[in-house]
Amino acid sequence: MPIPMNAPESVRTWRDVDLTGKCASQQHFPDLCELVGRPKPVGVDKTGKSFTFERGAAKRSGDDGWADVWKKGFFGWEYKGEHRDLDAACKKLLDYREDLGDPPLLVASGMDRTIVQTNFTATPLEKHEIALSQLGDPRNLEILNAVFHHPDRLRPGRTSEAITTDAPKRIVRSPT
Repeated sequence: MPIPMNAPESVRTWRDVDLTGKCASQQHFPDLCELVGRPKPVGVDKTGKSFTFERGAAKRSGDDGWADVWKKGFFGWEYKGEHRDLDAACKKLLDYREDLGDPPLLVASGMDRTIVQTNFTATPLEKHEIALSQLGDPRNLEILNAVFHHPDRLRPGRTSEAITTDAPKRIVRSPT
């Protein structure tokens, strides 16, 4: 019986691995699912309609592409081989995001690090970078848990519009 994945085991497993993005995605991603207590795609969606590997997506340019992993309402995820440009992977996801249902998070991974980029409507973009060597840090595990379970927990600070709308509610009148 396999031992459940934990952060130190994940670091040991993936340190010094040099795989292509496609090969890595279908091996690394299930380990991350296990790490955060999330069922793997096929355990949740046997049809690929809401959680799957290799989700076809139209680019804004009209060409077709593929998101390496996609979970409806949660994320689009792109893998790149070791030491590849993860910012380019994030840009690729931005190009697909409309056809992916505009997920709140865009995630790019190599074997040495993962970038979680927010994509919430009417909020500033925010990036969280997780180095493989720091995977077990409490904040990094919190970020990964949010990606898989509660994306809204990574929503950037409130918008100025929300602050303005809520301001009257915060005015406390002193009793007379």
